[in-house]
Amino acid sequence: MKKLFLIPAILLITIACKKTVIEFSDYAPIEGTIEDIVIEEGLQSYGIDLRETFKISGQENRVLQHSITANSNPSLVTAQVDGDLLLLTIQLGLTGSARLTLRSESPSVFRETDFSLTVTPLEAETAMERARAFFREGEYETSRGYFLLVTRKSNSALYAEAFMGSGFSKMRLEGDDPGYGDLIQSLAFDNGQADARAGLSLLEYAQKKNYGEAIRLGKRVLAANPDYRFSLDPALDKNDLRLNIALSQFALGRYEECLASIILLNPDFDARAGDEDFTDRLLRELNRLALLYG
Repeated sequence: MKKLFLIPAILLITIACKKTVIEFSDYAPIEGTIEDIVIEEGLQSYGIDLRETFKISGQENRVLQHSITANSNPSLVTAQVDGDLLLLTIQLGLTGSARLTLRSESPSVFRETDFSLTVTPLEAETAMERARAFFREGEYETSRGYFLLVTRKSNSALYAEAFMGSGFSKMRLEGDDPGYGDLIQSLAFDNGQADARAGLSLLEYAQKKNYGEAIRLGKRVLAANPDYRFSLDPALDKNDLRLNIALSQFALGRYEECLASIILLNPDFDARAGDEDFTDRLLRELNRLALLYG
């Protein structure tokens, strides 16, 4: 798949001069236009650099002011001008067309340009392929949009993976919503979804501080697959879960269990429960392992 140049979920483009709808000037004409836009559903934001798109002839450095004066389908798309950026936000799960008008002006010249935005439908399987690819490329905001799009399609066989992918995308974005609810939804559709359960184990430790549940979930994943590896990012694997379990055991004061978990990660680690600095050594080793697997 050809990789798009994205500014977090915004496709930035510059468009050449081709058409004028309305123009008035007693000074110099405005050059530039916006071509009709056709995109697949799943892309939620689309941006246009207006400073590069529109210029006053012979006065390229002169500043223009822009505003949207008409939008035939605000349910499909909202349009907002922020400085020199026109941002089009598409409602997830909707397809169709909208006709928009952009007004560009300075004290002595103005121009109105009509353009259309068409959102074409995407099959659930194709949307899932897009979601996986963007996740693996680290484009988590875009992958989240495609995963959520799959959940709005009629192919329920993909729902468990889609909610799991959405949850992990949110987790990687480190925003206010860490994806916990999406991972729960994933297990509701497929209780055997190991990736969702692994993600919940990580969140139970890091977000919920529910250390016992973090241990239980992590051990369940490893009992089903001792060589567990995350399907969307093989860098996350059994060792991350073992470390998460060890950290949870330490937080609960279950130090001898923590020692056993550490030895699985580092068989050369040597500490004894009766040593005066036992817990300090455990903590130092956990910090070292966190640098390796965290």
